[in-house]
Amino acid sequence: MIQELLEKGLFPSQMPPCFTTRDFANFCVKNSPPAIDKDQKKNTKAEKYSVARVGHSRRPTVIVNPHQYYFLVKEISDNRDEIEKFLAQSNISKSVPEFITNQNRSISILPTRTLSELKLCISPGYKYALFTDIAQFFPSIYTHSISWALYGKDNVKKSLARPPQVTIPPLGDNLDIFTRHLNSNQTIGLPIGPDSSHILAEIIGVAMDLELQKSFPALVGFRYVDDYAFYFENFQDAESCLAAISSVLAGFELNINAVKTKIVHIADLSSDYWTHELKTFSLSNRAKKQKRDILHFFDASLSIARHNADENVMKFALKKMASRLIFKTNWSVFEANLLRVVLIHPNALIDVASILYTYDFHGYDINKVSVSKTMNAIIREHAPLGHHSEVAWALWIIAVLEISVPDDVSKEICKVASSPCLLLLLYLHQKGLCAYFNNAVLKQKSTLDGPYGDMWLAVYEARVQGFYAPTINPLTGTFFELLEKNKIKFFDFSRKPKLLFKLKSSITPATWFEAHSESYNESDVEFEDIPDEYSDGYYEDEDEDDEDESDGLDEESDDHEDDNDGIAINEDTDSPFGDQL
Repeated sequence: MIQELLEKGLFPSQMPPCFTTRDFANFCVKNSPPAIDKDQKKNTKAEKYSVARVGHSRRPTVIVNPHQYYFLVKEISDNRDEIEKFLAQSNISKSVPEFITNQNRSISILPTRTLSELKLCISPGYKYALFTDIAQFFPSIYTHSISWALYGKDNVKKSLARPPQVTIPPLGDNLDIFTRHLNSNQTIGLPIGPDSSHILAEIIGVAMDLELQKSFPALVGFRYVDDYAFYFENFQDAESCLAAISSVLAGFELNINAVKTKIVHIADLSSDYWTHELKTFSLSNRAKKQKRDILHFFDASLSIARHNADENVMKFALKKMASRLIFKTNWSVFEANLLRVVLIHPNALIDVASILYTYDFHGYDINKVSVSKTMNAIIREHAPLGHHSEVAWALWIIAVLEISVPDDVSKEICKVASSPCLLLLLYLHQKGLCAYFNNAVLKQKSTLDGPYGDMWLAVYEARVQGFYAPTINPLTGTFFELLEKNKIKFFDFSRKPKLLFKLKSSITPATWFEAHSESYNESDVEFEDIPDEYSDGYYEDEDEDDEDESDGLDEESDDHEDDNDGIAINEDTDSPFGDQL
């Protein structure tokens, strides 16, 4: 379990595939505790990694320090049985994590696409539905409340008396302490990004479920991460339940999100009809008709997106396109639409990157002039705003396609205090694709906090990769010096993502594409399994500006992922890349 949490559950899922913790996970698992335990109690700063979401909202994910993260996940791993036993007590949670070994993240929860069917199946016979969620769930969690959840608030207070009136196990306190060490010893907020946060949040969620069920033992409905959906025979019962939820949350110093709270008659339940329209659209496997289909589909999708500004329409649409083969003769039209989409909807950049990478691998003629113009325009717009995911993914695309970065763009990137962005720019600089680089930010971060500051990733990797080495080694005397000596890397551009599709092994690609320029047999092409819903990342509802979820019975486009910044949603994955090779 600890291997998976370190290897697949540390970085936010929205980082480019060249950022990896596999070496680190292997090192920690193979080495003895004395080597790992150096600086165990040292507080660290997490680096902000701002991720694009639908519309103008952002997801504030973070890159936590790997050394302190090790101690947290070791505690979770060592106490797995106790944690799983506690989580199993809830009768209403549909987001209890499953620890997995064969997915791209370390834990998995129920796919959001199953919630629509679940709501439909449990709603008959009830006239009213209550929908609410927790405001600012992850950022608002009081870390001391982890112990309250596991052992009860009164028992925790009694254990702190002098002399202690009760004795409680150390698990809650340890989880609290190690979590605070990831975030400058702050007691408010769980970091959005690492998988450990979902486990800790679910512990608190289950504790609140148990309190709620004391007042409503026969509740019909469920909680999914921070969302509640319950059904009632009359309006008064729904109001009473809402009051009970508010009271339970207050006991954990949390609040309901008033904007997303509603009690509705079943006649007023809505559904996302646009998903049905896009799902039923077909893309021809004959070249001439496919071109018309491409033009029609993009125009229709962009129109639907304009009328559903708070929904992930374009990510959903790109998923649809990613499951069909585009003919080489139609590539220029398809590519032009992709680049148009990503300028309008930058949260779709990860999906566009996946498509460009796949078709470049298969020998399609990528218009590097257009891609360069688009990616550099994205960087010019988003770098000054501190929009890290847009800049990082634009740079990753530029690096994959070996496109040059002009000096004015490089200067903007050098002002951004972002490890992923600076490391990708340094990589391009080393490859001769970027002439300008200013190391002022790196120099400052190396001097101030070294490998335990917010930009530990850039400070460490710049030295290990040979990008930048200050006179005084900031790693000296730290755990990271040991990592350097063992050649542990967190940045490896040779790591490639999965392709969206591949030809059957018996087929020779070059001759096949030539022979099938007008039509093809679908059985010749094997596509990666892409989830029906498309979401931005994982702990979806951690910030108050989250886009509204549909409260209907049919929610095929549920946009959760709970900043599902990562966690795999069962067989599904937040990133179209899936497991990185």
